[in-house]
Amino acid sequence: MPENIDNNLSKLKKSEEALRSTERKYQRLVESLERDYIIYSHDADGNFTYVSPSVFNVLGYSQDEFMGHYAEYMTDSPINRDIEEHTNRALQGLKQEPYEAEFWHKNGNRIHLRVTEVPVFNDDGTVLGIEGIVQDITELKHAETEREELIQRLEKALREVKTLSGLLPICAHCKKIKDENNQWHQLESYVRAHTNADFTHGYCPECYKRELEKIKKKDSSGA
Repeated sequence: MPENIDNNLSKLKKSEEALRSTERKYQRLVESLERDYIIYSHDADGNFTYVSPSVFNVLGYSQDEFMGHYAEYMTDSPINRDIEEHTNRALQGLKQEPYEAEFWHKNGNRIHLRVTEVPVFNDDGTVLGIEGIVQDITELKHAETEREELIQRLEKALREVKTLSGLLPICAHCKKIKDENNQWHQLESYVRAHTNADFTHGYCPECYKRELEKIKKKDSSGA
């Protein structure tokens, strides 16, 4: 008998642990939804009939403040041009792929959104309105923009880079270089034409010493 009690207690403990794990999972899901997502519904005219409290976290409005027409919050971004078309299709009962939109935050910032919505039908199949979920993807879009700008800068830099490779015929005496057309060029002009490098002029220590000796000899012979 005691053994059966122990087994039952062990099973109960495992069930409680599984339940707590499930609760923690759903709690994380709810917190994520509250931070980045808005659940909403609007009627066939486009007026919101419900928005979740998370509208404050995403767009800065209270639920009561947001109970207007969705067009009131749209920015002038070109991506908003297709919103009405998507909405009309949904109101016709057609399934829509997720689309992007840009709304004003209450503080004046632009918030980039990904919208997923479905039509709501009554018993006779008439579309009453739309239900949907909106995800804040502003940070993601900023990261994508920065990535594209970085790629463009790198591609531009690669186009501008000029390199020298292979064997260069160079005169052992005057140091001129022969190009692919058998024309001879001064070393400096050839390097400038084939790379982004430029030159500053000075003396290495050995040449400086030789030049100094020449000046001293010249001065002493003149004296």
